[in-house]
Amino acid sequence: MAFLRAQTWKERGLRAKALQGKCNSILNKLKLPKDDARALGMIHFGSLCLTLAELPLKLFHEAETKNGRPMVMKLFGLQTVEHINTTLGDLV
Repeated sequence: MAFLRAQTWKERGLRAKALQGKCNSILNKLKLPKDDARALGMIHFGSLCLTLAELPLKLFHEAETKNGRPMVMKLFGLQTVEHINTTLGDLV
């Protein structure tokens, strides 16, 4: 399978979320004990992927709604609405 660079924040978030799903799939197939270091590593990596996927997706969703823009602007200390996409793009 060829590597294709994600073009949008949404693609990146969805790919990170899919990676978390792959971690769960591997864990289910291996049937390792919960206290096994390999299992713990996969669990923590999967959790990190989910966090990396969800945070930008939620922020972009809020920024796309009229009521959410002020919250996102305040969170990042932005002065104008035009800076939201640039700032969130940099975050991703």
